Amino acid sequence: MNYQRLLSEAQYTTLNGNILSPQEKAALQSSLVLLKKQQKANNVNYWGKIQGINNDYHVAQAFNNAFDDKVTCYSVDGGITWLNVPDIQDDEYQYCAQIRGYFTGDPAYTYTFEGPKEEGEEEVAKVEEKGEDEEEEAIEEEEGEEGANDAKKNANLVQIVESTRLAFVIASIDQDTAVVPRGSYILQPEGSVVPNQTFQGLSDYAAGKLESFVHLRQPVRLPLKSALERDALDKTLDFCDTLDEDVPNKCWSLQYNNVNQVVVGKSLLWPGYVFYAMPNAPTFGAFYIGSGCKNYDLCFMTRGTTSVPVDDDE
Repeated sequence: MNYQRLLSEAQYTTLNGNILSPQEKAALQSSLVLLKKQQKANNVNYWGKIQGINNDYHVAQAFNNAFDDKVTCYSVDGGITWLNVPDIQDDEYQYCAQIRGYFTGDPAYTYTFEGPKEEGEEEVAKVEEKGEDEEEEAIEEEEGEEGANDAKKNANLVQIVESTRLAFVIASIDQDTAVVPRGSYILQPEGSVVPNQTFQGLSDYAAGKLESFVHLRQPVRLPLKSALERDALDKTLDFCDTLDEDVPNKCWSLQYNNVNQVVVGKSLLWPGYVFYAMPNAPTFGAFYIGSGCKNYDLCFMTRGTTSVPVDDDE
């Protein structure tokens, strides 16, 4: 949701069953302008809000090119001051992916994991017959080694702060969502992706199709298509993956909202993500307001199809 349209399109946050308070809208309206100047960016989008136990994380993204590395910032004081999310190290991804549960709202909160074991620590225990004297000596040695083992365990612990987890979750949501209507952005000959100034919205028929919406990120499935399929595409408009090819299947819900007169899409994989588009008008946007928890049970919740014929008489 572009910061310039935050007040006029704040009503669409109710599509997710959430609202921005008057205090939040007032703070965001002024602080996002300052954030744009601070980051020296051409565009700033209000990404959404991740709800925590003690505090909520307001998130905004500043960028020049839609495909460039976006500068993601967060705020824990209601959108007044902004901080950059930390960079995720390569060895931190595996630990961030293991964290479950709600955010606490404290960026300094620490999650502790047991780090990888060093070579030589994993040994197969061998059972041997020992006499009474040998058993007593073994017990004394084990007691002396307990202190050393505790020190090794403490030295082998890995700590992940919640701000790093926040950066991981935002990047994961962007990878699976970041939805815009097809044709709202165009690919320039030099490779930059910019808003299409001539975009006048999707037609009534096209707005009801998932293939009319794309992921505004580097394509994943498009390079896997055959040369014949790619030749049939418009290189200026069809440079992103479409939603109808997403995995798992049926991970999007697309409906028409009569009150706001917009087409509303909701992610079932990331509950809380919503995109909207008004047919025959250049009004569209997206936001996330939720707990930051992924729905890992989606594949068990969607009804699958079977190739086994069913007898109606049974």
